[in-house]
Amino acid sequence: MMNESSYKSLKPVLAATLAALALIVGYIEIVWPLAPWLKLDFSEVVILISFVFLGFNYTFAVIVIRSLIRWLVSGHSTNIPFPFFGETVAIVASVVMVLFYMLFSKIFSLTKIEKEPEDISLAEPKSLGKDLLKEFCVGLIITIIMTLVMVGLNFLVVTPSFASQGEYPFFFSMVNSGKYDRMFGGPGLSNYTIFIVTLYGPFNLVKFASCMAVFTLVKKPLVNALNQE
Repeated sequence: MMNESSYKSLKPVLAATLAALALIVGYIEIVWPLAPWLKLDFSEVVILISFVFLGFNYTFAVIVIRSLIRWLVSGHSTNIPFPFFGETVAIVASVVMVLFYMLFSKIFSLTKIEKEPEDISLAEPKSLGKDLLKEFCVGLIITIIMTLVMVGLNFLVVTPSFASQGEYPFFFSMVNSGKYDRMFGGPGLSNYTIFIVTLYGPFNLVKFASCMAVFTLVKKPLVNALNQE
């Protein structure tokens, strides 16, 4: 098993490697059939792996580096209504996901996390079935929470900002303007709400359910492999 001092010295290298991997994986996208501008990707799997291996502080750096490089490479295409807006939303979403995963990992005893997470070994399961049930429960909870978070963000600021090209950065002013009634299927808050929930709800359910499923499959083998080093 890798000793503590060796592992500490490798953390910056691992963080840089995982940031690059998150960036690369993020470019492998699956177009959502109902809305071509929405794309599924699995970069959040790498973010969760980073948290398990490196703890929150390094993972936050991985998230920011991924978004900064993606913003620079993309030609600043997410600058509405202000520079770095799209990637700011991506950073917020990733950080919220990691924080909730950290919380529910502790509650379900999936991963031993100290103040400075040096011990990345999994908590000893009482049985394989019970361990898998815990993983499933945490994955389900994170999927539901992140779907609600992303629907909320799109409802409040993301969709208004992009749809109005920054003219109306908040939903209330955009809905009241009446300029986008056709886009949302009719006038008023109710039509806008139905549009957001029916479009972004299923998309984010599929996205985060897929990411949590892949993460659950790769987490234990990766941790066991590192513990044997």
